[in-house]
Amino acid sequence: MAAGRAALAEGQGAVEILASLLDVRDGNIRRRLARSPHAIEINDQAFRRCRDVMVGSAVAFQAKLAALIVELEQQGILRVRSGVSPEDLAQRLADGGRGTNQSLPPIAPDQLHLRYRGMVQA
Repeated sequence: MAAGRAALAEGQGAVEILASLLDVRDGNIRRRLARSPHAIEINDQAFRRCRDVMVGSAVAFQAKLAALIVELEQQGILRVRSGVSPEDLAQRLADGGRGTNQSLPPIAPDQLHLRYRGMVQA
């Protein structure tokens, strides 16, 4: 959230705010993991052993993201389409961030930020 708030304070637009937030949340850990020769096994074990923690973390993050989306709407930086709630958009963005990390073929770690930005822009 700090990365998104920093981008907001710098006067950046909605795409940059949300993309930088996702890049820090999802990209930093993926870039660290990519340096390990055991990345696939670590990822597998994390999903097997820590799924409840991961779900709890996702729910908490998505609630904060929805609140930020409301704030961006109130400031006129972002307009969410009718029929899409801030919670819906937060869920979709978070799903997209997680999905980006699982893309096939894999994305080069130094290119993840571009993928998050493109996803948010779309």
